[in-house]
Amino acid sequence: PASAIANCRNRPVASFSQLGMIMSLGSQDHASSCRHYAKVALSVIIYCLLVAAIPIYAKYIFEGGFGYKKFGYPCTIASLQLGSACVMLGLFHLCLHACARARGKDDSASWLFGPHLLFKLGQTWVPGAAFGLKYAVTNVALSLADTSTHVILGATELVWVVILAFIINSERPGLLEFCAVSVSITGNFIVAFSAAKGTDSPFLPIFMNLLAPLVGALCISTLRKSVKSVFSPNNILGGSITKVEFTCLKLGVSSITALLGAMCIENGAFSINHQ
Repeated sequence: PASAIANCRNRPVASFSQLGMIMSLGSQDHASSCRHYAKVALSVIIYCLLVAAIPIYAKYIFEGGFGYKKFGYPCTIASLQLGSACVMLGLFHLCLHACARARGKDDSASWLFGPHLLFKLGQTWVPGAAFGLKYAVTNVALSLADTSTHVILGATELVWVVILAFIINSERPGLLEFCAVSVSITGNFIVAFSAAKGTDSPFLPIFMNLLAPLVGALCISTLRKSVKSVFSPNNILGGSITKVEFTCLKLGVSSITALLGAMCIENGAFSINHQ
């Protein structure tokens, strides 16, 4: 009887402690979930701000502004911008790697000049080339049309994103996503068709500004596929590659792609702007 009474007295204490642990774990999961969604929201906001600012800044470069003369070589600008971003991210990544080594962290983690470089390049060259092509085509399109026309026609990118996500990644939107995408695509096409119909621009500027969204959608879909593969814990790197390292390698390939475009259409013998 004494042991039974002791067991009965101990059970509520154990239950309360277990309940406290469960509540503590639940609060930790909730806090982690809030931090995750906060990072996503912040990333989206920064992305939207940059997407809005970059065309305006690039247009000033092409037509002259900020105290600089006109520079009508959009592919060259794309290569220089992508290459500069690659160098800065590479230096930042090497500093992070050196700090991690100084703190005695795991040496098996992936780094820029570490092992399996060919594997990393194999995973990044497709989205890198697509991004370089997208950046070059976007700059050419922006140099041929005004900023408002470029932005309005660029809104047609969503339809290509949905189509290529299904073809390349086998991703299908749900019912709510499909309804939201359909309404957005319909509105984009109405505005884009109205803008294209009312503009006096020749065929080439309209074509290039409609081609840029297609290439941009290709960039997003190939990047999505590459990210799922390179960050998987089951690959040869064990998922240890960082986002900074991945982006640095991707931008390196992008810069080379844009440079090849500049060598083809900005070599002095042929100029798309003059056409």
